[in-house]
Amino acid sequence: MTLKRKLPGLYEGERIRCERKEDGLWYAQAKAREVGKSGLFEAHHAGHWVPCGRFKTLAIIRHVDENLRAGEYVIDLHVFKDGRGSVVPRLNVEDRIKAACAADQS
Repeated sequence: MTLKRKLPGLYEGERIRCERKEDGLWYAQAKAREVGKSGLFEAHHAGHWVPCGRFKTLAIIRHVDENLRAGEYVIDLHVFKDGRGSVVPRLNVEDRIKAACAADQS
């Protein structure tokens, strides 16, 4: 994944973008779509920009992007009260995904 510098402290790629804030952390967003109505989002090239967390380095963001794209991680918007998402292993939330998909089919 290539992140291109748009402005000082602002980088963007095809699937992920990030901005360095005053606290020194990188706030990242990824293109993703919601799985059912679960509050969980999976990477999707035509998705909306969804907040996926705060990270210390761009290298960590690249790692997160690779794992989101591989389907190993999902974004959970319920983790933070202020609306920022967090990347979690898909295995940790598989029950929520199955329940959301089952509810959509009925």
